[in-house]
Amino acid sequence: MREGLSEGAYRHRPEQLLEDLRGVLYDDVAHLLLRCLHERLDVGERVSISNP
Repeated sequence: MREGLSEGAYRHRPEQLLEDLRGVLYDDVAHLLLRCLHERLDVGERVSISNP
């Protein structure tokens, strides 16, 4: 993970590792966590996340 301003462009997939991981911004991880909680997405599942 690295610092930087998010543009909201990231990929995520529950229960499967994304191929060609490219790192991710702290802001994107926080955004995905909040989105999952708010929309009740992927609750109780592992999620992989990467920048495009």
